[in-house]
Amino acid sequence: MKINWRNYSTQKPDPYWRGARIAARIVLKKEAGKPMSKRDRRIARELLEDAGVSNRLIDQAVACLKAPYKF
Repeated sequence: MKINWRNYSTQKPDPYWRGARIAARIVLKKEAGKPMSKRDRRIARELLEDAGVSNRLIDQAVACLKAPYKF
């Protein structure tokens, strides 16, 4: 299933950032030692093929999800 970014709403966050956050959740799940489901593997494969979702963007999303809520 290929995502058509042209039909993406401008009201939502950047589609690549959204994809990076999804990938980051999968990465954190894997780091926690939880098994990856078939759905996780399929989504991760699709996001890796997407040129807009770069490794750097995924790293930033992981850092964002790991960051404390209050400083």
